[in-house]
Amino acid sequence: MKGLFYCLIFLIFITLDLGAQDNKDCKVLMPGLQGTYEGGCRSGLAQGKGIARGTDTYTGNFRNGVPHGSGVYIWSNGDTYDGLWSNGHREGEGTVTLKINGQDSIQSGIWKEDHYTGPKPVMPKIIHKYNVVSASFTRTGEGNKISISFYQNGMVNMVDNLVITPSNGSEQFAGKMHAYYDLLFPFHCKINYTTWNSLRTVSYDCILEFEIQQQGSWDLRITN
Repeated sequence: MKGLFYCLIFLIFITLDLGAQDNKDCKVLMPGLQGTYEGGCRSGLAQGKGIARGTDTYTGNFRNGVPHGSGVYIWSNGDTYDGLWSNGHREGEGTVTLKINGQDSIQSGIWKEDHYTGPKPVMPKIIHKYNVVSASFTRTGEGNKISISFYQNGMVNMVDNLVITPSNGSEQFAGKMHAYYDLLFPFHCKINYTTWNSLRTVSYDCILEFEIQQQGSWDLRITN
């Protein structure tokens, strides 16, 4: 029995030693992080959670030897980035803290391929919703307009008794969509209409009231 116990202990030590050897040989491909690495490894490359220290330091998730997922990068001059990564590039929401004349300068928002694209969009606020399954807002870019469309069962829904009451803007029809241009933000809007249910056996009243704070071009898709 004791022999089996000592054999198991020996095997555990061998496994740990091999794991440490694999970790030692694990590579981080970003030049600024090449030095020491502690963490997950696969096929000789940093994978999963880990810490890499070179001239710079990174603590977070790796994939195929580079930062991927969430993590904190600290440059040798003290600047930091805390946020999302994709294949070694800052990608998604994150915050950079720069050291300028001994003071912290903070820039938060959205990053794309290492470039700052702007602050995180402020999503519209739904004030009141009645007999509406969902209201999906998408910011498509800069501008001052909104396009409104209605759907049911994945198809365009031709609603009845439609009344749209915007706080400002000029109305234009764009096919089966209702569009408002020259908006001033914050933009407030209330939509009343009547629609059939999916089986077209019952008609009911619907209300959607919302407010948009952030300037831009918006698409609103209302589903019943």
